[in-house]
Amino acid sequence: MAAGTYNTQKLLHTMKAKGFLPKLSNALGRLSRTNSEALTGALLPSGDIDFSKGAAITSSFFPDEHTHVEPVRYGKGSNAMGLLQTLATDGVRASDRRRQWVANVVQHPGQLLRVLNVRRWSERTVIALVMQNVDSSITVRPKKGIFGWRLTSTNTSDKPNATYIPAANEVVR
Repeated sequence: MAAGTYNTQKLLHTMKAKGFLPKLSNALGRLSRTNSEALTGALLPSGDIDFSKGAAITSSFFPDEHTHVEPVRYGKGSNAMGLLQTLATDGVRASDRRRQWVANVVQHPGQLLRVLNVRRWSERTVIALVMQNVDSSITVRPKKGIFGWRLTSTNTSDKPNATYIPAANEVVR
């Protein structure tokens, strides 16, 4: 059975866990395809150029054979999105990226303060929506919490979903 979308998987996992679909395969959630995406961005220090005007996505390009990039702009006043950003780091391992992030904050504390200032964020920022067409998957499982059923995921060992896409950082630089 194909159940790749979030809500379809949530429904099927919940129904199986509650006993409504007891014969549903235990393979449900394995090899769930992902988009292998990253959101990176370029933030101008001043509002000399207003990036909030115009169509949200106007173009795209391929920096390599597996990577597709779409520059994205957000409408004026969409500044809360900026609260999801932080300083860019490089490295395949998460521990290396965390270490690099701490070093950047210690060496350049002003950079973090500039990034956390979301005033006129949508006017000063262009986001790069980076997608890769690589064969990767995750395993999705249900988990019951105090607020009901939710989904959790883990990377598969043989074809893991990327947690870092070097091309994404190269594009925004």
